[in-house]
Amino acid sequence: MGVPEPELTPNVQRALLTLMGEVDQLRQDTERLRTRVRELESLADHDAMLPVLNRRAFVREVSRALALAERHNAPSALVFFDLNGFKAINDDHGHA
Repeated sequence: MGVPEPELTPNVQRALLTLMGEVDQLRQDTERLRTRVRELESLADHDAMLPVLNRRAFVREVSRALALAERHNAPSALVFFDLNGFKAINDDHGHA
């Protein structure tokens, strides 16, 4: 003989349904906010004119790569290109 399962009163059933709806709404809101944060992080990390990382993101990624190489005692290198006259292109085309 098992323990009888308690019956939920109508008020408790309504409260549970309300809570379940609120939890689902919070889940949807959280997912929308996560998506928006990813979009804003992408905007903050990319150059306004070119499909490349901006200085902020570049420095962060170089730091991560160097830390990873150091942690694994791996060799690393950085190649730097200096584009002559690029400032004039940015100035002419409204660099942000």
